Amino acid sequence: MRIIRQVVIAFLMSSSAREIVAQGSERAGQSIPVFKGTGGERSILGVKPPPGATALNALDLKKMVGSEPGSVFVTLSPRDPSAINRGALVFVTPTVVEGGENYAIWGKPSSGKPKLYYQSELDKMEQKMLEAKMDMAGYSSGSAPQPGPQGWVMLWLRSAASRKYLIDCVVGGSPFLVSGPAGDQMIQLNQQTGHLIFMLDAATQGWYSFRIASGNEFGWAFYSCSVNNL
Repeated sequence: MRIIRQVVIAFLMSSSAREIVAQGSERAGQSIPVFKGTGGERSILGVKPPPGATALNALDLKKMVGSEPGSVFVTLSPRDPSAINRGALVFVTPTVVEGGENYAIWGKPSSGKPKLYYQSELDKMEQKMLEAKMDMAGYSSGSAPQPGPQGWVMLWLRSAASRKYLIDCVVGGSPFLVSGPAGDQMIQLNQQTGHLIFMLDAATQGWYSFRIASGNEFGWAFYSCSVNNL
C-alpha cells in the first residue's frame, strides 16, 4: 500500500511538472513574434550625401603643418565610433547615422566644392551659432536661430601629458564651428582638400573634447576623424 501511494504521488508530481512546462512553453510561444518574408536590396534611410574627400597622405599633411606627422593615434568614424582609452564620437540629434555606409548627416547636405565665405559672413555666422549654443546649454539670450540644422558631433580624445596631435576630419558642409579646450573657432574647409583640420596641444593627461557643428544652411555630413601624433 505504501509503495502504491509513493507511485501515485510521483505520477501526480510528474504530471504537474509536465503541465507547467507545457503551459510555460505555450505562453513563451505566444510572446515571441515571428516575421516572415523574402530578402531584398539593402535600403538607406534619408538622402545619401556625396562621397567624402579622399584621405590625405603624409606629404599633404607635412605641407600644412610644416613637419612630418607621426603615427596615427586613432581613426574614428560612424562605423567605428570608439577606441578604448583613445577616442570616441557622440552624435547629437543627427538626421541619420549610417554605420554600414559609414556616414552621419544633419539635414540634406549639398554636393560641390566648399563655398568660400568672406570674414564678415563668418563673423555673423559664428555669432549666431555661439548664441544658439548658449541657448542649448540653458542660457536664454533670445538669439536668432542657428544657421543650418542644429546638431553636432562630439569628438573625445584621451591624451598623455605634453602631447600634440593633428586632427583631420572628413566632413561636408562648410563652415564649421569647432569648440575645444581653448574656446571656439570658426573654420572653413580647406579649398584644396575639402578637409576640416585643426590641432590639439595637450598639456596634461586626460580626456579632451571637441564640439563640431556646421553653419551650412542645407545640412552637413560627417565621415571620419583621423588623429596623428606630432
